[in-house]
Amino acid sequence: MQEASMASISTNYSPDIRYISYWDVNSNSFINKYVETKELPNFADYNSEFLNTLIWYKLSNIKDSDAATFRNEVESILASSHPLFGGYKALLRNYLEENTGKIEQLNSKSLISYFSGFERKIKYNHNKLLSLDEAGIQEWIEKNKDKEDWLGNFTSGLIAEKVDSKEFTKGFLPFQASSTRRYRGRQEFSKDEATPEYFTSFMFVDPSKTKIYEVGFSYSQYQNFIDEIGRLFTIIVIGATLLIGFGYRYFFSNALIEPLGNVIEGLKQVNSGNLNAKLSIKVEDEIGFLARSFNSMVESIRIGKAKLQEYAEQLEVKVEERTSELKQTLTEVQSLKTQQDGDYFLTSLLIKPLSSNHVDLQNVRVEFFSKQKKTFSFRKYKEEIGGDINMASNIRLRGRKFAAFLNADAMGKSMQGAGGALVIGSVFESILERTKVSREAQNYFPERWLKNTFIELHKVFESFNGSMLISLVMGLVDEATGIVYFINAEHPFSILYRDGKASFIEDEMLFRKLGTSGVQGVISIRTFELQPNDALIIGSDGRDDIVLGLHPDGTRNINEDETMFLGVLEKADGDLETAYNELLNIGELSDDLSLLKISWNPSGKDYTYEIPQEAKVFYSRGKDAWKRNQLSDAIEELEKAVESAEREPALLKKLSLMYLKARNFPRSKDLLLEYIDKVPQDTESIYLASYASRKAGDYGISIDLGERVRLRLPYYGENLLNLAKSHILLKNMDRAHSLLMEVKEILKENQGIAKLIQFTERKLHKA
Repeated sequence: MQEASMASISTNYSPDIRYISYWDVNSNSFINKYVETKELPNFADYNSEFLNTLIWYKLSNIKDSDAATFRNEVESILASSHPLFGGYKALLRNYLEENTGKIEQLNSKSLISYFSGFERKIKYNHNKLLSLDEAGIQEWIEKNKDKEDWLGNFTSGLIAEKVDSKEFTKGFLPFQASSTRRYRGRQEFSKDEATPEYFTSFMFVDPSKTKIYEVGFSYSQYQNFIDEIGRLFTIIVIGATLLIGFGYRYFFSNALIEPLGNVIEGLKQVNSGNLNAKLSIKVEDEIGFLARSFNSMVESIRIGKAKLQEYAEQLEVKVEERTSELKQTLTEVQSLKTQQDGDYFLTSLLIKPLSSNHVDLQNVRVEFFSKQKKTFSFRKYKEEIGGDINMASNIRLRGRKFAAFLNADAMGKSMQGAGGALVIGSVFESILERTKVSREAQNYFPERWLKNTFIELHKVFESFNGSMLISLVMGLVDEATGIVYFINAEHPFSILYRDGKASFIEDEMLFRKLGTSGVQGVISIRTFELQPNDALIIGSDGRDDIVLGLHPDGTRNINEDETMFLGVLEKADGDLETAYNELLNIGELSDDLSLLKISWNPSGKDYTYEIPQEAKVFYSRGKDAWKRNQLSDAIEELEKAVESAEREPALLKKLSLMYLKARNFPRSKDLLLEYIDKVPQDTESIYLASYASRKAGDYGISIDLGERVRLRLPYYGENLLNLAKSHILLKNMDRAHSLLMEVKEILKENQGIAKLIQFTERKLHKA
């Protein structure tokens, strides 16, 4: 290729050169500069290939610059291109369009690289077109011009340049670098003709860009040249093979076989008991490294054997020394265990009086069962310790007897859990004792007492910064009515056992564990009405976390079905200890277990009370008067019915609603207070009593009752609005404003709330 390049500018030509011809851009003609062949290639068939090579030369020599300059230079070159370059021109413009904004792609190197992927495809289609006649070429054009791939783009580019079917094939001539090897010669000749001469040629562009040279070499001489190189390569390969073959025995004998034989001999000596064997190292290669390692190994074996002999001789002394050390360590461990068990025992003594059942009510019975995971022995005592605790005691609120209860599970096992149980037990016990001696605490409604207790317990555990958390169910049972007020803080759901069937009384978790930092929200109290002979059973998560066996990978298979315990209770007929034994039949406990059972068995009260006939007559008259809109007559008849029926709750409620309709708020308030004292679970009636109290001017009672409703139903908008109005009347503007901001999000259609908010804000600004 270098020889061809020199021939285009020199007059001393190599004998291998057969011709030198060039295309003159100015005269648009071929000129033969040097010819040593009888049959030149038909350059008329390749003129567009010469021009393609010139365009390649120009594109590849565009200097690196910004994208806009590069694009302009490319467009300038394309504008001056010949018509048969139309296909390549279309591909070039498509490349520029696809890479708009991609600065790293807009350079001559990337552009030239882009065309390398099309070289084989274009050559394939060129050969295909050469085999077609004019009609076949026209059919091929129609088939491919509308394709949406590169070939359709290429064909459309040639059509746009108005290249006819006769010249169409030339549009697929190569677009390559000038240094690319090309092959020339006539492809078709008759048997009678002599075989034409074939050439290998290279193109070069004159620096003036007006001449494109092609220098042709004899193809047969090119083959002879390649043959000479092949012969030389064959001689080299054969020589190398002979050298390696004959040198193998000498080289490997001295470098590998003999040293390996020495290593094997040394191994035999060591195996026979000669630990003084040593290998000589001749060369520091892999075999030398192996020999050095062998010597080190033998030395280590010799030293080890000597030490083993020494140990054997002193074995009895060593055994006695080791036995003495083990006895001393065991004594220390036993001492530490005794101290630990002592700590466990003292802690269990502190927890035991707290975890006690002090309920002594006629209608309410509370039972405990607890089994802690950690058991220990201290002196003659066998005890257990853990984080579960049960507590229950009598208290009196607003003149009514209640059973206060708590079932809690502190985070952690053994000592950590016991610490949490000790803290909550101590605080809850102090709250119970304070309630028993404080008239102020006894004046709370049950909802308010539970809220205050819950907040106080949470504040205590929150001070531990998340290192001590506890789940619990805490509540109150009204001895007279069987109403249960309770709070569940991330504890397993409470279970109702009624008529031999067990079921959950909760379906969602409202509170996180006590001590959880950053918890915000509204505290709500749940209520549930027990029927005679019902039992409410509360337990820690130890009732669910039963080990059922082992998984194939050896990990424990722990029960995940929280409803399993319902079936256990039904099978145990609600008995706690029997339920525990049933759990053991299913699997092994993996956590502390505590159960608390509340039974309500009222005595001395007839729950099948029948309204007397006389009261029914009065009620019927009152109902008829009500229909005739004779409100005073209706109230008079219903008053008689209430007295005749010994102030039966249902009649009391109907009478209170009549007084409320008649806007006799003081009388309606009194009757509603009497009614909710008998039926405290009726939240709607508590709200009506609060409303009637506000209308009657008794704002303090209205607020107390409204707060009860709020604790049960935090988002009851009508109650919040009534509560806010009561605070306004008592001039508690700050509290009223806070409630109004809550209720405006609930009762969005109530236009009066905005006026009340403005009123409270004005009062607060004045203050």
